[in-house]
Amino acid sequence: MDQLLIPTDIEQAVIDELSPLWTVGTSIPAEKPALFLRVLATGGSELNIVQDEPFVTIEAFGLRETSAREALDSVLARLQYAVRSRGRIGDVAVSRIRFVGLPQNYPLPSVPTHKRYITTIAPAARRRVVNL
Repeated sequence: MDQLLIPTDIEQAVIDELSPLWTVGTSIPAEKPALFLRVLATGGSELNIVQDEPFVTIEAFGLRETSAREALDSVLARLQYAVRSRGRIGDVAVSRIRFVGLPQNYPLPSVPTHKRYITTIAPAARRRVVNL
């Protein structure tokens, strides 16, 4: 039986990991809660035949700058803990996580009601096996 190694859906893995605690998705909701997160895969590279290191930008939108910043600080700590304690983010096996862009204040003019902080992570994510 032949097998393919397919890059994982890291956006969904991060969403699955964080959604018990926050409103999180890949788009900005029409009805904006006081605090919400947006997760976007923004590139990355192949590490080897079984692992990739995708870049994932996580944005926190809050009514106050401090709430957005504190949410991102918590996100980073929780993702790091998930990798160290379980070796997973969501249902994806991850051997390490790098923070390639620490939280920064980055307003988004198209969302004037909320303040935005962003961060970028690079998890070493194992590819999915698909049998042919």
